[in-house]
Amino acid sequence: RNARDALSADGEIHIADYGLQRTRLMRALFRNTVQRIDGVHDTEPNGRGLLPTLMREAGFAGVEETRVVPTPTGSISIYRGVAMNGNGPSTHYNERTVR
Repeated sequence: RNARDALSADGEIHIADYGLQRTRLMRALFRNTVQRIDGVHDTEPNGRGLLPTLMREAGFAGVEETRVVPTPTGSISIYRGVAMNGNGPSTHYNERTVR
């Protein structure tokens, strides 16, 4: 059972994970810690900011990055998405990304 199916119609999911590494410093920290430990193959999609696309493909609407937190290992992004009911979300959500 996937996360979307576990939520009620219009339920929200919030995910904290490594996201797009926007600055040279955050990219260097990410490469020298996370990618060194977990490997580039497994972590590069996160570093390129692919998670919002994957959330949309999994059936979440209104996907947005609500916060970016710089850490000693690279930036962590907080994402929000809304589970779609059978006819799509009942509330209008804007697609936006924090820059």
